[in-house]
Amino acid sequence: MKAGKRTFWSHFRAQRQVPPTPSNGGELEPSVFWPRILQAVAASVAVALLFAVGASYDVWSQRTRQFKVRAFSVQGQQRTPVAAIRSATGLRKGSPLFGVRESDLAVKLRALPWVREAEVHIRMPGTVEISVREHEPAALLVDGGLWVLDADAHVIKPLQAQDRVAVPMLTGVAVDDLLPAPPGVFRALRGLPWVGVAARRLETAQAARTTLAHGRTEALLRLAERVLGSDLAARFELGEVAWDDVTGATLVAAKDGAELRFGHYDEDELDRLIDQAARLIGVLQRRGERLRYALLDDPLHPDRAVVSSVPLQQSGGPVGGPRAIATPRPQDAP
Repeated sequence: MKAGKRTFWSHFRAQRQVPPTPSNGGELEPSVFWPRILQAVAASVAVALLFAVGASYDVWSQRTRQFKVRAFSVQGQQRTPVAAIRSATGLRKGSPLFGVRESDLAVKLRALPWVREAEVHIRMPGTVEISVREHEPAALLVDGGLWVLDADAHVIKPLQAQDRVAVPMLTGVAVDDLLPAPPGVFRALRGLPWVGVAARRLETAQAARTTLAHGRTEALLRLAERVLGSDLAARFELGEVAWDDVTGATLVAAKDGAELRFGHYDEDELDRLIDQAARLIGVLQRRGERLRYALLDDPLHPDRAVVSSVPLQQSGGPVGGPRAIATPRPQDAP
């Protein structure tokens, strides 16, 4: 018969099978005495562990009942409703806070359209502090609807009735060229045997269009920002920045639709063009005329502009057709 495997407890079982025989005066032998002492110590440790586990469970259950969401503190929001911010966290009053990570809540908040950055801090016993930084609208892109853009040409969201945004419009740019491609589309096509090469070409062309559209849109947004911060803004209420691949950039007035065409300008010439347009409108106002359009994109005669105007009281078309006039020098400007 094959001998069984000996373990630590098999020693005690073996000792119990043979009743101990007192050797000297009825006392147990040391070989039997110490195992029983070890059994008593092990039993005491087991009882102590049971008490410790029970006490820990009681404390944990009390803390679980206490550490729940009691209040929300939201700061920094202007366009995002507080209710939408609370709903985005997935928490409500009474929700347990054990296992909730602040970084995960911040990621959920950044998925909201207006939220650019978000920080979340959980203050025990039950306050969720939220601080957000929102996108600042810079223009409304017109392309099959109205899309809110920030100064980095980021598409924030489609404009809705409840959105109060007072910024110039931007035309001539496709919103699809500014939006990122759906994830995994080109990656899936690249794996197909017959369309893999075409998919790589489409991906390259899409990336080039996106880069070009972002660069052009950022330049037009900088143009609008420079105009709104210059002396021209007091004489020309900017309503639209229009782009055309042939004629370039054109500024359109909000009230009467007057146009200032800057064309394919360089960034270094932008200050000169804005100053030239402001002085030109000043000349027309002194003559009692109102601008209809001005072409400032003549590279051969940068100091001249083709202008069409009407009297201030007249709301009709141009008087006498377009004419070329010299822009006054800065010292001659009003």
